[in-house]
Amino acid sequence: MDALVLDRLSTDLQELTCAIEAAAGVDIAVEVVPSAPHLSCTATQFGARIFTPSVDCFQDGPALHELLHIRRILVEGIPQLGYDEHSWPSPEEDALLNAIDNNLEHLAFGNEELTRRPNRRAYWLGKMRNALETLEASQVGVGGHGALALLCFTFVQHVLRDGPLMTRAQAILDAANLGGYPARLFNNVEPANQSKDLTVRLFFQLLGMPTEGIEFEYVDSRNSTRRQIALAEVVVER
Repeated sequence: MDALVLDRLSTDLQELTCAIEAAAGVDIAVEVVPSAPHLSCTATQFGARIFTPSVDCFQDGPALHELLHIRRILVEGIPQLGYDEHSWPSPEEDALLNAIDNNLEHLAFGNEELTRRPNRRAYWLGKMRNALETLEASQVGVGGHGALALLCFTFVQHVLRDGPLMTRAQAILDAANLGGYPARLFNNVEPANQSKDLTVRLFFQLLGMPTEGIEFEYVDSRNSTRRQIALAEVVVER
């Protein structure tokens, strides 16, 4: 990472950045995109980029979030969920799959993010309130909106541990006859400790969501390679 940008981060995040770069064998580039609404990132077999609306927006809390995403993909070898090259999903289908993948990642590293930066709790509380308001105003059932409702509940339960938000999220699931799904999905295993590929396969099975054209992509930045596995080929053993 460019020293001028890296120096904007606190010492512990500078160390985290350097550790990720060393383990992944790539530099993490930071690119200013004035039209971007917030920080975001990409991580491929060729490296990683963090996009920021401005240099001033590149601050500890949001930067930590993107660094944890990048570490999961390039260092821990966690696959990303997406459509294969032969699929032509609608913008809505693509956005939904991206949201599912992103929220599953948040379940995995949310507690570390809050441990490193407790002030991020206010951000996540606001984000979950907004998400629940949107779900309360929509038709939630088995399928796409049900998937997001289930992920919201699980994040509130395992990461934020906020009673009032859990009550709201549970009410949404109960109204959609999904109240028993969190226990069935995670089987009393913390989301952060559960295999992502098996979790996703079970997730799609429980909600009756189609898997055609959906795949996991694993990237290896040290060897500049990637491989894909169709979601339908992942076997759930329980």
